Amino acid sequence: MSRNRATNGIYRYSVNDRKMTSYQYVNSDYVGQSVAKTGATTYVTSGEIEKRNWNGHVRDSDGTRHYYRYLREASYKSDGGDSGGTVYWGNELRGIHTASNGIFSHIHYVNSKTPGAPKIN
Repeated sequence: MSRNRATNGIYRYSVNDRKMTSYQYVNSDYVGQSVAKTGATTYVTSGEIEKRNWNGHVRDSDGTRHYYRYLREASYKSDGGDSGGTVYWGNELRGIHTASNGIFSHIHYVNSKTPGAPKIN
């Protein structure tokens, strides 16, 4: 697949595995809400939102510390290599996995900082 081709699919095993049809509104998530994550290392895992306003430092693979704020923390399993994975529930796009221990960026903040929002049909 071309890197320039936009899609609304989550690729786990084939292009038809899951289609995203909506975005989650920024203030509609809540502690205890179910989420699932796709990742290259731990594949598909699920859990619940534990914190809606996570702030803290994360080290990348070369040891550089980065400070993040306004992230979500969930109980799904994640590990190095899962970053950039889709966080969703059903057909609703909820965020992008950012760091181990279930830390993800809400889709509202991803869209506000990224030119060209993810494609949703």
